[in-house]
Amino acid sequence: MEDKVDLFIVGCIKGGTTWLYDVLSTSPDIYAPNLKEPHYFSKVKQLRPHIKHVSDFEEYLSLYESGDGYKYRMDGSASYLYEKNTAKRIYEYNPNAKIVILLRHPVRRAFSHYQMLLREGVLIGDFESVIKSDYASGESMNESSCFLKMGEYYNQVKTYTDVFGSNVLVLTYSDLLRSKHQFVKEVADFIGVDFSNLEIKEEKSNPAALPKGAISRIILGTNALRFAVQKVFPKSFRVFIKKRCLLKKSNLKLNEDSTARIYEQYFKEDSEKLFQLVGRRMWDEVSDL
Repeated sequence: MEDKVDLFIVGCIKGGTTWLYDVLSTSPDIYAPNLKEPHYFSKVKQLRPHIKHVSDFEEYLSLYESGDGYKYRMDGSASYLYEKNTAKRIYEYNPNAKIVILLRHPVRRAFSHYQMLLREGVLIGDFESVIKSDYASGESMNESSCFLKMGEYYNQVKTYTDVFGSNVLVLTYSDLLRSKHQFVKEVADFIGVDFSNLEIKEEKSNPAALPKGAISRIILGTNALRFAVQKVFPKSFRVFIKKRCLLKKSNLKLNEDSTARIYEQYFKEDSEKLFQLVGRRMWDEVSDL
């Protein structure tokens, strides 16, 4: 294959990357494989066997074997922003790649990430206890959920801007919430595709939800069962059953006083450096949960 993967939505996790990937997938100029997150360049190893990751270069290229002739071939692996050395690996592969970074208020991002793992049945415990314990458990996603460390954005963003320069666009989840159309138009203008060809989704791609009960949590959190079901049933059926039978809408809320306290303790200094780097303040005070 001559054409390289050249559009990367690198993160952050729970920052709107799946929504943007889905929207950009509607462009006739962008080839988007069904596997949004191969995680090839970050070297993240999925600990749950039903979730695909790609470690072999030829297998990675095979995802895009039907992408010749498109203006862009897109990789939406949200691990790429956080994991060290990923920007360097992408640059060595394609120094002309376009990089889109989506950020989110770091405490709200962590809470959304926490709810995602609750939904998947692999986590129990209250939010503040979980994030404090997780903070000391490792710096790589292969070792830890990195709830707090992922929100220390300054060095993550600086690494990409240092490597890719003007080929980096930084937006926020708050930008998306203020105006989906303006948000997508800014991305379309940045990469040079026709905004009018894009279909803007109004709904969230991964809304917050919780297991309906203990049995649902066991089913969702059992690797072997999830892997077996994936092999037997098509994705559309699995998604239907999951939403209808196993999950309920989450009513968990993060207290704004707690949000402010956690932000002050873990993120304020790093965020101030980030704001200087990108040339604007980035966090909306309106809750995006």
